[in-house]
Parts: sequence; C-alpha cells; structure tokens
Amino acid sequence: MNWWGRGVGLSLLLFVVLFSCEEDESKIGIKRPEPKFRVTYAEVNVPSSVVLFRNIITYNNLNSNPSIEDGDQRLLMGQYTDDRFGRIRTEAYTQIGPPITNATIPTSAVYDSLVLQLKTDFYHYGSSAISTQRIEVHELLDTINNGDYFNSTTLAYNPSVIGAKSFTVNPAEFNQAITVNNDKVTTNDKITNYRMVLGGSLGRNLFETVKNDASTSNDYVKFSGLYKGLAIVPEFSSDKVIGINPRITGEFSAVNDTKLILYYTYGGTQKSIDFLLYPHVNPYSGTTNPIVGYSSIVGDRSNTSLVSLTETHKDFYPIDGTRLTESGVGMITKLDFSEYFKYMDTVKNAVLNSAELVIEGEQSDFSFPPEFQLRAITVKNFFQSYYRDTVISGTSTRIIDTETFSIYQPSGAAQFNTNGTIDIKADNTEVAYPRVNQSYEVRSFLTQFFQVQYGARNSAKRLNYVALVPRISQFHKTVNRCVLKDNIKLKLYYTSPIPEKE
Repeated sequence: MNWWGRGVGLSLLLFVVLFSCEEDESKIGIKRPEPKFRVTYAEVNVPSSVVLFRNIITYNNLNSNPSIEDGDQRLLMGQYTDDRFGRIRTEAYTQIGPPITNATIPTSAVYDSLVLQLKTDFYHYGSSAISTQRIEVHELLDTINNGDYFNSTTLAYNPSVIGAKSFTVNPAEFNQAITVNNDKVTTNDKITNYRMVLGGSLGRNLFETVKNDASTSNDYVKFSGLYKGLAIVPEFSSDKVIGINPRITGEFSAVNDTKLILYYTYGGTQKSIDFLLYPHVNPYSGTTNPIVGYSSIVGDRSNTSLVSLTETHKDFYPIDGTRLTESGVGMITKLDFSEYFKYMDTVKNAVLNSAELVIEGEQSDFSFPPEFQLRAITVKNFFQSYYRDTVISGTSTRIIDTETFSIYQPSGAAQFNTNGTIDIKADNTEVAYPRVNQSYEVRSFLTQFFQVQYGARNSAKRLNYVALVPRISQFHKTVNRCVLKDNIKLKLYYTSPIPEKE
C-alpha cells in the first residue's frame, strides 16, 4: 500500500477515535477525557515556474539502457509542429564503426553497393494522422569525438544528399507494434526497417580501405578519423519524429538491425560486410568500439507565446498562466515548497498522516510523457548535487554534503544517485515516478519526504525546490510534452497536539 493509502487509513482511524462520540459522558456516567490530539486538513499552494535547461545529453554509450540517466539506445529523426511549443526538429548524427569482423576482401572482388538500414523502435511523436515522411543522408564534415553530445550540438555536413528514403508512418500500427513487442511473446514481434542505397564515393572508399588497408579497417581510432560519419535529417515537410534503434541484437549476424552494409561480389557470389552505428565490443577481436551517435533536438518557438523563452536556467512565467514540460529540448516545471514551510513551520509537533501533490494537465492531442519524477533543483535552477569535486594537495577529491545526506538518506525519503543528483521518492520503496492517468492528473504520494522536510525545519539544507521532469531516461531521448495548469496544490492531513488552553 502506498503512503496515501496508509495515510488515509490512519487519518480515518484517528477521526473515528477522537470525534465519533457526540456526548461528553459515557452511558456509565464517567466523564470522557478531553482529546489531546486533532487531525487537521490543509491545502497549500505550490508556486511554480518554467525552466529551460541548457544541455540535455542525447548520445548513446556502451551502458545505455532505460534504467539509467541516458536511457534507451535511440536516434531521433524528424520534426513536428504544434501551436504551443512551435516546431521541434531532430537530426541524427552517427559515426561509422569499423567492420564487425576482421574482414578481408580479396583483391579480385568487385564493389556492388552500400546500403544504410535503419530499424525503427516504433517511437513516434507529432501528427496522429497517417503520413509520408522523408529522410535524407549526408556525410559529416566534422569529426565526432568521444566527448559529451547534447540536444543543442549540431555538426556540419556535406550538402550533397547521398541517400534518401520516403516511408509511411501509421501511428496506430506503431502503437500496436510497441504493445506486441513489449509482451513476453517474441515470435510475433514487429520489425520495420528503412533501407536505402547510398551513392557518392563513400561505399567505394570503404571497399578499398577494407581490401587494402587492414591497419585502418581494424582500428577504431584510425577508421573513425578517416570516415567522419553520417547525418540523417528530415525534409521540412515531415510532421513526426521517429525513433531509430541503433543497437544490433543477438550475434552480429542478425539481419533486421540498424547498420551500414557493404555488398561486393567475389567468385560469382555476392558477399557483405557490416559496419555498426552504436558503441559495442567486437566479439571476434575483443576490441571496444565506442562509436558515438546522438540526436540534435532544436525547438523553434518564434511563432508561439513562448517566443520570449530564450534564457536557460532562468525562471519563466508563461503569459497564459500555464506550466510546461518538454523532453528533448529540456523544458521542466519547477516547484517551490516555500508555502509548505511557511505553513508547517508554525505547527508544533506535527505528524503527517498523508501528503498528496496534485497537478492537473490540460487535455491535448499530444500524449503526455508516460512517467514523471521529482528531482531536487537549486535556487539557480540546476539539478542539485549532494557532493562537490575539489582539489586538495593536487588530488581531485569528492566531498559529500554530509548534512543533506544525513537528513534524507537514512529516512529513505530520497534517492541519492551516483552522479550526485537527488530524486524524491513516491513512497518508501520506489523512486518517484508519478504516472499521468487518463484524466491528465499527476499524483505523487510524498508523506515521508514532507515529514522529513518538517523535521529539518531548522536546517538550511532542506530541499526547497524540485523539478517536475519527465522520467530522466525518457527526458533525454524523446520529445513528449505536456501543458499543466497553474493550480498545483499540496494536500495535507496531519495530527498535532491540542493546546491546553483550547
């Protein structure tokens, strides 16, 4: 049972015990004792604002999975437009990995073609209508290195189109595929690939390198320095953002995955060599290929009421009074608990029976982020950290904020992540991922957290602000958005002693 369920049960029990009798004396003539405690209900407003974050990490790495910060292995391509958030455009950039085997091509072999195969993971966002999308492929002009890549990072690419593909997206079919692929039966999984032949000199150059230069084709550093990679961009007529899964499944012989395929003919037989587009360890050579792929995600709000939302990490108040979140571009709603402190700090010896944070969303044709979480944020609108890195006697040292840690960690009211961030828990067992229900309300049951906040009322380290943010692993690699009403409330039931004078 969650905290709300337990809290309501306790509240009702106390209410029955303390207030169910209307007479001061029992039937046997004994005067009832005066009640010493009372249960109080309070509804506290939660001030809020909108904050735009500067850099959202969107690159894939060897550890990418839905349970950690960077989320799924995914590349986003496409764009969509709505009247609230403007046009959201995504472009995918990826390195080309060396051949997945220690490949050799005989000197008498003949080059055939180079094919780019993209496997969709069926993520889609934008227009709900069946429509035709078109993507174009270019060669990058800048080298992708092993640093961090963000939604705001763009790379120069050759304007010449070396490949293009038009395809139809039926949102209903994509949704059905997600449902089928997420069940426990794998025999009926849906697979959709977009294949296109790439022109220009890239294919023939790859062919010659593998055939004549083994030291380059088997070395990630040399190979990625020679072949800078690909840009996959949408035509401006696109009305959807599509997710591409760059990860190849199972053994590298799989045929239904994202990769670059070089075809050549030798001895009258066509053969092929695969080049992967995601970070992996080559099972044949044992070498690590930390291939970088990421998505740029740019929001154009010039023709919307959000046109003045340009500064990052600043409080912004939309003129229509709404509150907003948007994955990918980095828009969150900031919650301020100052009114809770102002109210509860005047109450002596309170025990919270329940705390309910109620946030209403506006109905929309665009689906909400499927999950939210509450992450501590600073007054300057950055994710709060419970440690800081410093240099002592020439040695880099990580110093823990022991006061914050001692307040929240023992109670289980918050989760302290390895990257220093702090997530507020929904109850005593789960990290707070409040779900959006069918009526577009976000509910989070935070009794324990707010009890700890009350107990820490004399500490300057209590958590004043949290970001209402789409689940972090989704925040990096989706573009889901939502509009919230500016009537966020904290509903409290608490028990406190009745002063003797009353």
